[in-house]
Amino acid sequence: MGPSLIESTAEQLADRYADLLAMGWRRRTNMLASSAVDFSDLAEFDDRLLAALESLLLLGEPATLRMQVSTPDPVRAGEMFAMTLYALASDNHEMLDACQALATAIPDLRVGMVDAFEWAPATPRIRARIEALPSSIRLPLVGLRHRDFAGVAQQALERLQTIQEPTAAEIVDALQLVQGIGRHDLATAARRYLDHAVPDVRCAAAQTLLALAPADYTPAACDTLDQLLSESAVDTGGFRTALRSLTLHAPDRAARHLETLGQSGEIRLYLIALGWLGRIGAVPVLIEHLAEPQTARVAAASLSLITGADPVRDDWQGPKMALNGPDELADSEIPVVDPDAHFPWPDAAGFAAWWHVHGPRFDNANRYFAGRPITPEWLGEVLISGPLAWRPLSAEHLQRLTRGPRFPTRLSAPAQRALFQTLTQKGTA
Repeated sequence: MGPSLIESTAEQLADRYADLLAMGWRRRTNMLASSAVDFSDLAEFDDRLLAALESLLLLGEPATLRMQVSTPDPVRAGEMFAMTLYALASDNHEMLDACQALATAIPDLRVGMVDAFEWAPATPRIRARIEALPSSIRLPLVGLRHRDFAGVAQQALERLQTIQEPTAAEIVDALQLVQGIGRHDLATAARRYLDHAVPDVRCAAAQTLLALAPADYTPAACDTLDQLLSESAVDTGGFRTALRSLTLHAPDRAARHLETLGQSGEIRLYLIALGWLGRIGAVPVLIEHLAEPQTARVAAASLSLITGADPVRDDWQGPKMALNGPDELADSEIPVVDPDAHFPWPDAAGFAAWWHVHGPRFDNANRYFAGRPITPEWLGEVLISGPLAWRPLSAEHLQRLTRGPRFPTRLSAPAQRALFQTLTQKGTA
């Protein structure tokens, strides 16, 4: 076999594996939001991505040239993930510096770069690179990966303590770090920020207190979220974040806001929040929306989140409904992005039949998540084998119950699997 044939084969393989990483990142992002796949699917998928990365490293120079020269123009977040991950794994300083500069110049690429830092296998080189990042990127990564690098969280906290007059963004990053690493002994310090001038700081402080602080701090945190909800427009991200926190951690305090939301035009968020709430009393309301094309799928998703019923497994998946009449969109108009495209269409009669059989096992005394009362043991099971879309909520519930670190549901599957044994151990999840 001649050198030219070997070189061309290596180039083709480099193209293939680089594309697999880039397209794989996009598919993985969609998978994490899906209730149709579980952790075993994620593990199988991540194994393929790791194999592609290892193959690129084995190819050596052809892979390096592919990443440096043949990068598509314009670069997308998937390609940024592949380039950054390869640069980290191969310890290519020049390529990594170029990735960081590109992500700084084009903010839309930052998510791909950050995901590569989240996903890269733990090595001393990775730690050094994380510690050299700007604090706005470094602190969230430390919150996610503090178990991989001994002492990295404490070092980050010590660096924060040297800041004399932190900005609002730095305060938010610090509070989110405390949540990520589960430092309940530091959580009570968030109380001082409940009256901060910046809403995002007040919200982060309230979230920290609800997740980690003793129950004595709950009323003040809830009062802050109440105020934020009253001051925010219902179609803003701040309103959604505050509502989610209040609904998950203090459901009784969320009732009046849910009632107001149900009477507003934001019916989709209302139905989502009913799923967060986990009350069986919401089931009839959600059932009413199963027959409405605009709300059917999101209502079904909340019903699944509460009851654990699966449209495919439990035979209540229905045909696609028409969202728009034939004359509603002009030829020149661009259709609105469908926010529920990843949800299956339900059959209202099919769910009603399922509920008739299984409904009696549920009661109004408990909050339910994925079909069972919310307990640390059940939440751990959901994290180990439940639908991927439910795992972040499960991690938040579990942190509230254990007052420990938040389980990182975005890390690579091998990294997550290594943490499964700690899921219900207080302070170590």
